Formats: sequence, C-alpha cells, structure tokens
Amino acid sequence: MNKKVILPCPFCGEIPVLERQYLPASLCLSCKNDNCYVNPAIEITVFCKKNSDGFTFAPQFEQHENEIIEKWNKRNV
Repeated sequence: MNKKVILPCPFCGEIPVLERQYLPASLCLSCKNDNCYVNPAIEITVFCKKNSDGFTFAPQFEQHENEIIEKWNKRNV
C-alpha cells in the first residue's frame, strides 16, 4: 500500500503528526506546533482483528492510515 503525502497545517504550515492510540483504538492526525493557535486535528476509530489466541485483539492501524490522511488533505478550512 502506498503512503500518501500529508499536507501541512493550513494555519501555520507545519507538517502534522500521526499518532496511534490503543485505548480506544484510534488514529489522530494533528498539528503539534506550539505557535499554532488553531491546532486542527482529525481522529478516526480503528478496527481491531482477533489474534490467533482468540482472546486478544490487534488494532489495524496500517489499514486506516491512508483514510485519515485523505480526510486531512481534503478538509474544508
């Protein structure tokens, strides 16, 4: 799967940071510039897949990275 290019923050020009959160499983793409007074962010829920042991689950972050990047790049400012 090809990685998409993340556009910079429309308010300060910095490249946003993609963070993985495990509880609940989600991806967050946000501007982390301390001088950006808007700090836009987008968060999406990530699906989990049952592991082979049948008792634990693994977040499927890689499958959702392009989705959140596309939402960030196409957002309305």
